[in-house]
Amino acid sequence: MLVLVYAIFFRLTFLLIALLVIAEPVAFARKTNQAVYEEPFDLAAGGSSLTRATQEGVLFANPAQLPYGGTFFRWFGLKTSLMTNKESVDFAREMVKTAGKSGSSSSGESSGSSQTQEFVDKVFQTPVHFGLSNALSWISNNGGFSLFYRFEPDIAAKKFNATGLPEVSFEAEAYGGAVASLASRTPWKWLSLGLTGKYLYVAEPSVAVAVSDQEKIAELQKSGMTQNLATLNKGIGYDVGMLLFFQGYSCDYRFALKVDDVGTTKFSGDGEPGSFKQTIHAGTSLTFHNDVDAIHLSADYRDLLAAYGEAPFKRIYLGAKVLLRRYIGIGGGYYQGYPSYGVYLDTILFKLSGTYYTREMAEHPGVEPRNLYVVSFGMGF
Repeated sequence: MLVLVYAIFFRLTFLLIALLVIAEPVAFARKTNQAVYEEPFDLAAGGSSLTRATQEGVLFANPAQLPYGGTFFRWFGLKTSLMTNKESVDFAREMVKTAGKSGSSSSGESSGSSQTQEFVDKVFQTPVHFGLSNALSWISNNGGFSLFYRFEPDIAAKKFNATGLPEVSFEAEAYGGAVASLASRTPWKWLSLGLTGKYLYVAEPSVAVAVSDQEKIAELQKSGMTQNLATLNKGIGYDVGMLLFFQGYSCDYRFALKVDDVGTTKFSGDGEPGSFKQTIHAGTSLTFHNDVDAIHLSADYRDLLAAYGEAPFKRIYLGAKVLLRRYIGIGGGYYQGYPSYGVYLDTILFKLSGTYYTREMAEHPGVEPRNLYVVSFGMGF
């Protein structure tokens, strides 16, 4: 029984790995109103980051925030983030329990068949979503740059596709490149303007393979493992941002406007050409503070003109950040219709964070949610 379970598991694992490197991209199938890189603690606070982002997240969220950083030199270092979904973790735990029970059980063939069927059913009910991102960044009060990449695949097995056959679908977001930002206050100290230039490598493969399609599976086994994830497309784009910042003795107000991919960012390469559409975002926030503590309440409305045609629940982000003694952060919010939360620790050399949030992969809430854990570690000065 246990040998059969592991045989099925490793067979599916090989198929998933092969899908990771298949070279049949559908260009730009996943890009929406979200930035290509988001700081994990900002995700914990509902993804609402236009008026106040964390660390290198400023360069991607809204460069106009840079002049209000307090000190000229703010950060130089590397941050690594790892992600997995709750369903995968729970599935791994159940596998360990099943293996333990099977090893100590003397049940007969009928029991083994039942466990095998239960395992197969669980495979088809458990989506796999994981991710890895890195960002090497330098940030000052008037500019910064970041070399980054983010790879985030999503794999889901379905018992029945449109033709009634079992199917495995694979989608991924692979982004990388360099961004550089400049920002300055205007003669009006309450207004700042920022500009980000970006050179991007992008791949967004989307593949569905019927389990009964032996020809496709044989093709994957023969050549898939020697091919790249997908042909990366290259493009140069620009973002511009504005921030109004009215500072009070114990309460601040901020309002932000941002345009991503000004005039549309077009890509070229050996893969299918594509583009990132121009999108306009707005955000507002209130911050209650003393000299060392702060409570930041914010709301973002992304893609005001609905360039990507998304429903409002995917464009509204609400969040709160509680900053204690400038070293500890607690975040919570509303991200794509689901609650999010996390913690952040900022020491002199190390920055640690843990985040939990839910991302909806479908066009409607509650259809294909991915409950995600993110652990992040940064080292620098």
